[in-house]
Amino acid sequence: LISNLYPFEVYARSRFLSIEPKLGYVTGGTKVTLTFNNILFSSNLMCQFGDDIPTGANSHKSYIIPRSFLLEVTCITPQYYVSGPIIVKLLSDGHSIAAGVFEFINRPQILQIFPSNGGVQGGSLVRVSGSG
Repeated sequence: LISNLYPFEVYARSRFLSIEPKLGYVTGGTKVTLTFNNILFSSNLMCQFGDDIPTGANSHKSYIIPRSFLLEVTCITPQYYVSGPIIVKLLSDGHSIAAGVFEFINRPQILQIFPSNGGVQGGSLVRVSGSG
């Protein structure tokens, strides 16, 4: 028996396509653009980096550009407590609808430059050492 009393539609699952850039400093503040497809229903979009609670200080909803079934969302990374890859989730009204991977790295630090000066004609070899 076929009935049209309760029509429904089936949609493809939301899918993460890309993230640019793929890494940023643990100090936060990196502008990250995430691209997804099959995002049909979205409101109150936020990004969640790792286990951080997505709040106004940690995620920003901006530059939402629907193109057919594609969606680009730009978020600002929070300060993170450890370097390494983490899961980034796109949340709609608090529910995860897609996810991708972002990597936090330590900011490089210059510890020593030798020699500390050179001739005005240039051409001096300089050794720079540091970490990160």
